[in-house]
Amino acid sequence: MAFDQWLIFVAIWTLAGLPLGPNALNCIAVSARIGFTRSLWSVAGILGAALCHKTAVIFGAATILLANAELFYVLKFCGAAYLIWMGISLWREGGELPQSSERAPASRFQIARRAIVISMSNPKAIFRISPFYHSLLARIFP
Repeated sequence: MAFDQWLIFVAIWTLAGLPLGPNALNCIAVSARIGFTRSLWSVAGILGAALCHKTAVIFGAATILLANAELFYVLKFCGAAYLIWMGISLWREGGELPQSSERAPASRFQIARRAIVISMSNPKAIFRISPFYHSLLARIFP
């Protein structure tokens, strides 16, 4: 890859990563609640979900979703329902962070599992990843 192409690639990924989405908000909430070191398990969960998304893209999931609009809408509404459920559960907690004595600390598995579920419930991630991998795979396998 030429240096100017690499700069464009880095610029696009940097701009795509700036807006705070559900993954970033989950990491911030977990970090504020139980500390930075334990919140790194959220990052591990997000990376696991990203690996699943990338594998799906490589095997053509974006093509299937583009060809079947109903399936995309079902995935989109499931993701929206999950985000609404998360918002309602935060609202019911009163919007305050629980004190450390109020709630038992979450296990590493629970933290990573929640991050995977949040990340996997975002069907737009496949569409964000797809153009980059498509152009990369087209160069590798002409």
